[in-house]
Amino acid sequence: MKDVVIACVGKPSAGKSSFLNSVTDATAKVGNYPFTTIRPNYGIGKCVNGKRFVPIQIMDVAGLVPGASEGQGLGNQFLDDLRHANALIHVVDVSGTTDASGKETIGYDPIGDIEWLRSEIHSWIFGNIFKKWPQIALNKVDLPDSDKNISKIMRKYGQSKVVLSSALAESFLKKMHKQKFIRYEEGTDIVETLEDLPDSDLKPLDEKIKSRIEKVQDLVLYRYGSTGVQDVVLKAVEVLGLVPTYPVKSLTTFGNAKVSSRIVCSFGQEPPSVSLPILSIQRLLNIT
Repeated sequence: MKDVVIACVGKPSAGKSSFLNSVTDATAKVGNYPFTTIRPNYGIGKCVNGKRFVPIQIMDVAGLVPGASEGQGLGNQFLDDLRHANALIHVVDVSGTTDASGKETIGYDPIGDIEWLRSEIHSWIFGNIFKKWPQIALNKVDLPDSDKNISKIMRKYGQSKVVLSSALAESFLKKMHKQKFIRYEEGTDIVETLEDLPDSDLKPLDEKIKSRIEKVQDLVLYRYGSTGVQDVVLKAVEVLGLVPTYPVKSLTTFGNAKVSSRIVCSFGQEPPSVSLPILSIQRLLNIT
């Protein structure tokens, strides 16, 4: 069985590559101009559930513009890339600072993005894509004008399909965590500094970093409980109806000291087809 893939879709400059980088630690090129992404970027994300990280492949494809089903922009290539995805996440620039083609503007209504993207995909191949229809990840929730647009989108599409997120905030917090300025628990609002943990090996914060952390806490973490990026992946996994599977070396002891994470499989998947995902986990965790 091939690896499960979740694809990030949306117009150019919606923040798809930033979302991919934030949730997978990939290094996809990010730019504030349309079509920064030409070829799909891939990363291994972690479906966080309790204390276990479940690896899952996430793909960022080229941005879609109105008329893509008729060949506008990189439409045909983009739509073809979606054939390889098992589920979709629609990343929407909810700040209203980019128009339908991904160019900078102000006061743009992001509801239009949801409408025309659905229409383009429907026009391209209704039967193949519709059953995978995505959760809507409302990205850039910490920017001005986001609140009013979030309310409009939720009224129109309901709360069940909508997840609020800030990929940029997640990337920043993970970077600060790696550089030992903070301790950050992904998928939560927990951020600890040297002030909170005086006996730790954390570095002191300068005023610039401290101010930005406080801003992320005020605008994202304290309002929504997390940056939302892990919630988006969890929602997409729920759509797939995958089964958590625990690989072990021995059916007698059910013990396996080397592979402590679990993998996700489809209903009816037979044991031999699970071996490749296990090997992928071992490579991911540098296990032999």
